Amino acid sequence: MNNKIKQELEKIEIPDELHNRAKLGVEKAKMEKEGHNSTGKKKKKWSIGKKFTYFGSAAVLLFGLLFGSAFIFPSMASVLAKVPFLSTIFESEPAVSTVSEELRDKGYKISGVSFRVKNKTMTISVDGSDEYYEDVKDEIKDIAKDILQSKHYDAYNLKVDKYKPFVPDVSEETKKRMEESDILLTAIRQSLEKHDYKVLSYGIRNNKFEEFITLDIPDTESRVEEIKELIHQVVQEKDLGEFPIKVNEINMERRAQESRWMPVINTIFEGLLAKEEYKVIGEGYSFYPLPLRIEIRTSIHSTDSDAQELGNKIEDTIDNFIETEAASKAVQGDPYRVEVLSKDKKKIN
Repeated sequence: MNNKIKQELEKIEIPDELHNRAKLGVEKAKMEKEGHNSTGKKKKKWSIGKKFTYFGSAAVLLFGLLFGSAFIFPSMASVLAKVPFLSTIFESEPAVSTVSEELRDKGYKISGVSFRVKNKTMTISVDGSDEYYEDVKDEIKDIAKDILQSKHYDAYNLKVDKYKPFVPDVSEETKKRMEESDILLTAIRQSLEKHDYKVLSYGIRNNKFEEFITLDIPDTESRVEEIKELIHQVVQEKDLGEFPIKVNEINMERRAQESRWMPVINTIFEGLLAKEEYKVIGEGYSFYPLPLRIEIRTSIHSTDSDAQELGNKIEDTIDNFIETEAASKAVQGDPYRVEVLSKDKKKIN
């Protein structure tokens, strides 16, 4: 549990009635553990499995009494309200993954689940016959809707459609270029494997407009020219034409920093897009140059009377989340700045 939440919970005075009910549950569990029933008489011993189940039930009872009463006691409701909204998303799977896994676990034939930021639409593609699609599409939509509601996502649109495989119209020239690219990539991979060169990734652009090879190499690798020469030899051996080599030297320290931040950034983006109150229509980030810049684009106009209020609210939501224990471990004190933009691209925070 977050330290901030623990501190707030410790400040709360639990009413006597609630305290006594919790104590009764715990005392009963203790008596059962010692082999007595509620009258004080010895009972037969339970198996380990039953003991675990019973004590688990006692814990659930205590938890239920405490949190079920949040609707009754304002102090508890106040604490729950202080839990940053984004923190509830951080430790969970993205909504797309949650929906996909739930539907597949229930046996539905799902080819994929996708999300389009522009219209905030989650699309579920269903495999199988037309008849199967018609039978299950409403059930699938209801399940997905329940999942989004459980996450308090009120800005997403849902769409269920029949999966239609994409069959590209590929020309003979394009097929030939694809085959050449496969041959070169295989040869490059085999050649690099024979040496101890540090190459993060490589690829080929091969179409009627561009022909070149790309290399992503760590900035800690000093043998860049040797690597380029090796790949140049591979290209010559295959006799497939000229392929210039473009090298991207990757700042490994910056990459590690970006990797740490990504779960935090993904949480911010998903959470703000999912809630109507934030009016978010787009997001972006950049580590170049430092410090990290988080950009949030909204549908509100800069001249609207509540534009600055919304901008500050979004910035506060992000700051409060980043200050939580879980997020701060990933952030590690890195500086960052938040820019909230209006529909007319004016800064409103």
